[in-house]
Amino acid sequence: MTVKRMGLFRKAFAEFLGVCAITLIGCGTAMAFGFETAGSVFVVAIAYGLSFLGVYAAFAPVSGGSFHPAVCFARLICGKMRVKDFFVYLAAQTVGGFFGVFLLRSIDRLGGISVRDRTGNYSAGMLPQDNSYAAAILTELLISAFFVLIVLFVCCAHKKRWPAVGIVLGLSFAAVCLFGYPLTGCTCDPAITFGSVAFALIDKKFDAVTYGWIYLIVPFAGAALAALIYLFITSGFSRAQDAKSGEKPSAGPSDSDVLSE
Repeated sequence: MTVKRMGLFRKAFAEFLGVCAITLIGCGTAMAFGFETAGSVFVVAIAYGLSFLGVYAAFAPVSGGSFHPAVCFARLICGKMRVKDFFVYLAAQTVGGFFGVFLLRSIDRLGGISVRDRTGNYSAGMLPQDNSYAAAILTELLISAFFVLIVLFVCCAHKKRWPAVGIVLGLSFAAVCLFGYPLTGCTCDPAITFGSVAFALIDKKFDAVTYGWIYLIVPFAGAALAALIYLFITSGFSRAQDAKSGEKPSAGPSDSDVLSE
């Protein structure tokens, strides 16, 4: 294995570990507490936020700290990630989510999560109370676009990352969960949703499949929306800065932002 391939493998392994940890802590807390009360929703949101903060602090220096397929998709659109890296990261994150839910299912079968899974489907999500697919799609679109847009501006718009990036992203992830979880029981991450839906299918909980596709596909639409907004704002800012300095307008994102192998 060449040095470049080994470097990409290390990054992918870091993404795998990160998503697995977020799944284990965040999704596991959701399975233990459910979403019946405001208190349980708050606890789940904090668990997701703190776990994201922790894995970002640990693995971002290695992989860049995406831990979310929709974030990678937005970076790809913005020219911040190569196509090969995108698919490698996507595979690593998906396997991480799957393995995380596998561990949770094993714990659940051993009676370790309050004897039963309080979400009923490994936290694969749910529909709003009126069973509105439109409401679920709009909710997932908005929260995905919100989170991805924050990631893009905090991590990609500046040449140097400031020390509080992990805290900002962790709190933003928690905020997204606070808003979305009572409405859709969302995992806020397609990689985690894939694992949840897969094991719900294995256990013949077919209701999760009827709406699980929303939480697998719509986040990518939200990411595309966030990427377009980011490109629109940053291109205008770059032109203003170039005009002020008397330089030619920049043609696109800086190569320094592209993930290296």
